Amino acid sequence: MKAAKAKRPQIKISAIIDARSRLPDGALIAGLRLGGEHLLDRQLRLLKGEVDEYCVLGAEELSLAADLQPATVRRATGIAGMAGLVEALAETRGRHVLLFSAAQPFPDLGECRRVMAALRKRPAAGVFQGGRMSLARAQGSTVLSATPPENYWTTQLPLGFERGLLGEVLAAAANTAGAEQMNVCELTLRLGHAIALVEGRRSGFLIRDPLDWMLAQALAAQQRAAA
Repeated sequence: MKAAKAKRPQIKISAIIDARSRLPDGALIAGLRLGGEHLLDRQLRLLKGEVDEYCVLGAEELSLAADLQPATVRRATGIAGMAGLVEALAETRGRHVLLFSAAQPFPDLGECRRVMAALRKRPAAGVFQGGRMSLARAQGSTVLSATPPENYWTTQLPLGFERGLLGEVLAAAANTAGAEQMNVCELTLRLGHAIALVEGRRSGFLIRDPLDWMLAQALAAQQRAAA
């Protein structure tokens, strides 16, 4: 009599962590260290027990902490642009997929949970910070108009999707003009899909340059001093 095959666990929530970005000098941002561990480990540690599986996109040279359940962590090569996300999506099985960045020095568990809650009602949800400045539209050296601050929201992370919708958005990138200059949020909106709004915070920024990294170090020092 043949032994019954073990049933594969159902994957409800997958997390894709984009760890491809680098500073202008070429340093891998995911490998920068705050509080004794690199930013990628900080992101994985936050999500431990919150999602069913992880896929790390890029940062192949970076080893993960031994206690971060490596059996549930898949790796995808750091192909540039939307193609890398397509590869990472293929490595996951979740009915819902959350997109994170290892360049976010202060990820927040509450925001992650609110995005997951919003996905119970909408096919896409994301974190946005309320506007504190107006956006100006210029032509050449002349400013023509401005958008009131209350109408302006900055895209942050995480961004969550029903799996089918994320696959549709990424597949459409090849046929959408300018898609490689957009992030996933911009492409989703360009394609006409609404995104449920979860309000973020000023400390939810991403590290893109040395000034951002200096700010992250200063905020981390303040947190340690206040603890």
